[in-house]
Amino acid sequence: MGCRRIDVASGLGTTIPSTGKIWATWTGTRFVAPMVGKSSQMLTSLAIATAMVTITVGIHYGGIVGLLALLRNRPRRRMQNPLLGQGAAILFIVLSLMALHAVEIWIYAGLYYWTGAVADLETALYFSTVSFTTVGYGDIVLEPGWRLVGAIESANGLLLFGWSTAFLTTTIGQLSTLDHQWLERAGEAPKS
Repeated sequence: MGCRRIDVASGLGTTIPSTGKIWATWTGTRFVAPMVGKSSQMLTSLAIATAMVTITVGIHYGGIVGLLALLRNRPRRRMQNPLLGQGAAILFIVLSLMALHAVEIWIYAGLYYWTGAVADLETALYFSTVSFTTVGYGDIVLEPGWRLVGAIESANGLLLFGWSTAFLTTTIGQLSTLDHQWLERAGEAPKS
């Protein structure tokens, strides 16, 4: 059993003997995770993946709740063109959801980079983006100890994009309903 240490300058790896305990080595720029036995490796991968899913789902939940709070508390004034207000709200929601997904992708990329699963940050970000969006080009393949984490990142990304799509669809429907109500009220004759 050993730990694969990646030289930051050359990108080459060396194996360091260990006692078989789970530990990480600090290389001066990042932590490098150990390579351990198959069953222990799988359990470690599942634990890491579970923690990452929990973190990203929590971030997504917080972001969605924050967006809902902002939308519910937005000013309700009559506009000359309600479609402009609705369009601005939709644009804000889409950009906010993209920012949420970017944060989640960066968290996975940070994990891959700081543990030494990939050689550099650009590769970590590229792999994380390709996995999270379920594109899966396959041009970068993680070592066996990290493949399960990468696969679970894909499932996590699929679910979070689905959640975002459902939120966006529901919100657009609600905004449309509110705008139609405003239009109907604006066209009513004053009651005397």
